[in-house]
Amino acid sequence: MNHKDDIELRRAALLKAARSAVRLRHSLEADAELNDVLPNLERRFNDAVQRGVLLDIGETLREYVLLDT
Repeated sequence: MNHKDDIELRRAALLKAARSAVRLRHSLEADAELNDVLPNLERRFNDAVQRGVLLDIGETLREYVLLDT
């Protein structure tokens, strides 16, 4: 293998490792967010069902997930 191939392999390995690290960080952050969001969302759903109401999925997601940034 020549020097140019070594450089390209090292570049590819660096970029692959960076992508993996960023994906892992975001995955861990998503898990933490889900641990906060899901119990509250389920509680709200159960409360609504007890009142005889089915929540609108889109509206509820906008309130609990999509706008919670």
